Amino acid sequence: MEFNKKETQTTTKQVVNHTYPPVIISGTFAAGSGVIQAGTPVAKDANKKYIPYDAQAEGSASSVVGVATKDVDTDAAGGAVGAVIRMGMVHAEALTDNSPETLEALAAEKIFA
Repeated sequence: MEFNKKETQTTTKQVVNHTYPPVIISGTFAAGSGVIQAGTPVAKDANKKYIPYDAQAEGSASSVVGVATKDVDTDAAGGAVGAVIRMGMVHAEALTDNSPETLEALAAEKIFA
């Protein structure tokens, strides 16, 4: 986790369901993925940076670890810092991918919709 980077988030979309206290952490997103929208399920790459989750991908991109809670512009040099819910409840309609497979993968990580 990098503490000296400026968070680059802008959105008004309500992703987190505060019925139960969530666990939200700040982390670095890999550069070059454009704007990752709030509600995007994320995985971690080999460098431990957040990337968009892809169930069909090979390797680490297919292992969901959380959901971006705000829009994150990853076109900044070195990536960007943003917030990710790692445990708790999210609004299913706010997810960019709310397929049964993704919801099941999120539930396995204790993120429920």
